[in-house]
Amino acid sequence: MEFHRRVHIAPGVYLNLSKQGVGLSVGIKGVHYSIGQTGQHVSVGIPGTGVYFRKKIGGKKPKQAQSEAAASGVVSHRHAPVEAPAPLAIPKPGITASTSEKKFYQGTLAYQQGDYQQAHDYFRPLIDQEDTANDALLMGSLSGSYTNQYDEAIDMLTVLLSSDQSPLPGEPGSLVLKYLPETTIKVPLTQFSMLERPLDMSIVPFVLADLLRAQNRIDEAIDVLVDLYAEMQHFSLLALVLADLYTFESRYDDLYELLSTSVQGLQNEDDPSMEMLYYWAVALTVKEMYDAAAEVYKQALAKTSGRNPELVKLLEYGRADLYERWGKTADASRYFAKLLAADPTFYDVAGRAEALKTGSSQ
Repeated sequence: MEFHRRVHIAPGVYLNLSKQGVGLSVGIKGVHYSIGQTGQHVSVGIPGTGVYFRKKIGGKKPKQAQSEAAASGVVSHRHAPVEAPAPLAIPKPGITASTSEKKFYQGTLAYQQGDYQQAHDYFRPLIDQEDTANDALLMGSLSGSYTNQYDEAIDMLTVLLSSDQSPLPGEPGSLVLKYLPETTIKVPLTQFSMLERPLDMSIVPFVLADLLRAQNRIDEAIDVLVDLYAEMQHFSLLALVLADLYTFESRYDDLYELLSTSVQGLQNEDDPSMEMLYYWAVALTVKEMYDAAAEVYKQALAKTSGRNPELVKLLEYGRADLYERWGKTADASRYFAKLLAADPTFYDVAGRAEALKTGSSQ
């Protein structure tokens, strides 16, 4: 049997009592702060849409977190688009290598050793050299992003995307492929999905979008992805990032237009496909296509084992919101109650469950 009680202490302040422990939630409509057994969270949502974002805050002290990140090889800054690779053996340049190639090699050594500022200082001048330009643009942007040189990193990636010079990073003959053949990086696509890829052109749109978003240049990120997706519609991860940005910006007409073609035949196979189904369900809900949205939520929640638990809860919240908007309050109440039992601090689920319960008893 589940136990949960919500005690109203003051306007917008509640004490949450459950089998898991005692928690505190504070908030107004659309924004909530909660403290519980799983830590501190800030939740931001758009009431009546099922759209919701949650972020854990607090935890370890900054210096402790930074030292642990450095020890693990993970770059620690707020919008890091990549994870630092483990040091690998790098082949040395041959005797016929040009001066610029030798400097590029020195940059790769610094990059692998985690000295990103020195790596950037090596790569930056090489973008003007014909035999190193494209590779230096990629590595200069990555090392620059680690040292918070976002604007320059964005400019470098933009130039690289428009380059018609061969070879491009990762192609046969490129210096990245020669000196960093086994290095991969991780790029956050959304708050739930991550892409891990070798150092090649496939990562460029996602790193660029991530950096633009970090600078709150959302419209520019959307424009870049729209142009690229028009050329590469087979690359479904572009659609995922674009859907995330459209949802973040409440551009639901654009979201519906994008997904009405890109979700055809989509199966719930992993976190990215599950998340894509969520965005599609949101688009259908906003369009008041409730039957279709319900089917999408059913498909998305049919396979939850081993999936990101926060993403699963988001889907459950969206489904409950759908049924409330649909006027099926009994179903909405049941779904909100289920989520409330699983996580009483999840966004405003306690308030919405209570409101439905109170409404049904009147």
